[in-house]
Amino acid sequence: MKMIQWLLLVVLLVGCTDQRIIEDVGFVQGMSLDISDPKQHEADNRLLVSVSIPQVDPEMAAKREVLTTLANSDKEAMLAISRKTNRQIVSGQLRTLFFGLELSEHGIGENIETMNRDPIFGPRVKIAVVNGKAHDLLIKEYKQHPRTSRYVDQLLEKEANLNMIPEVRIYQFTRDWMDEGIDPVVPILKEGIDDIIVDGIALFQEDRYVGKIEPKQARIFFFVSGKFTGGALQMSFKEEGIERSVQVLYSSVVNRRKINVIHHGPNDIEIELGIWVRGQLLEYNGKLDVTSEEGQHRLEREIEQYIKEEVEDIVKTMQQLNADSIGLGRYVRNSMSYNDWKQMDWREVFPTIHVTCNVEAKIRDFGYFR
Repeated sequence: MKMIQWLLLVVLLVGCTDQRIIEDVGFVQGMSLDISDPKQHEADNRLLVSVSIPQVDPEMAAKREVLTTLANSDKEAMLAISRKTNRQIVSGQLRTLFFGLELSEHGIGENIETMNRDPIFGPRVKIAVVNGKAHDLLIKEYKQHPRTSRYVDQLLEKEANLNMIPEVRIYQFTRDWMDEGIDPVVPILKEGIDDIIVDGIALFQEDRYVGKIEPKQARIFFFVSGKFTGGALQMSFKEEGIERSVQVLYSSVVNRRKINVIHHGPNDIEIELGIWVRGQLLEYNGKLDVTSEEGQHRLEREIEQYIKEEVEDIVKTMQQLNADSIGLGRYVRNSMSYNDWKQMDWREVFPTIHVTCNVEAKIRDFGYFR
């Protein structure tokens, strides 16, 4: 009996040695990575790395602790940063990785590969590109949002739920980067005066940032990238007999997409995009009588034309940047044999394919308009 009691006492004492007081632990919630010296980046691969750590001690005036260092890798940076604080640095609460624009243009693949191998970076950590220096966005104090990392995490989650940006995590970026026939996309942010602003969707060619979709086209981007449910679409277009632009708010939008691949020759490919859209009309300030069946049909045709032009513009942008961000290559790959696909250079063929778009728009509820 005494032996059992002694063993239990040893187990309890050993367990106590692993206790951590929360005030002594630094939970990294946000990390930014930038090129330290753009002119010397090819020769000197050092990164400017910053982390944001929330303060849990109620006696501290600041809501967070921001630490910065220069390092050749994120792992080296974490070791250097830990020497600058009296708290034990842990990354289990890391929510978002911010990549500066210059680093993104050079390519973030090496960083993503390192993080995939490192267990401290969970595969569900969000990724965002900053239009500028990620360091400047992370360290800035925003009066209305004292805890920047939490603010950005909630901002990205909310915008993704509204289908304004894709929610991209490490594993999703890696999947699209490694897969054939699709390129990754990432939300892009920019620094405002007293806030952080979603600045559209960053387009990547493999692991390099090459351009973006503007915020006003972000919702249309989801029409061509997959199913879209919920949210609203604000449209502005010209109507015959009216000098000003007509404003239309299309709400509770639901869409379906169909892609058909037609082969006219070895590298002569045509893709037909079929888009079906349904929604409610909440706002319309044009001259059509939408209480009549004729007026309703004419407005639906105008909505179709608007969406068609925006889709064609997005596809044209992607072809100019040679970034297959909606995965058209996957459909081409599935429409041909494995050997034919391997013989094709999709990166060379993608900018030359002919894409046609057919849109069918229906308004489920017109409400009451006088």
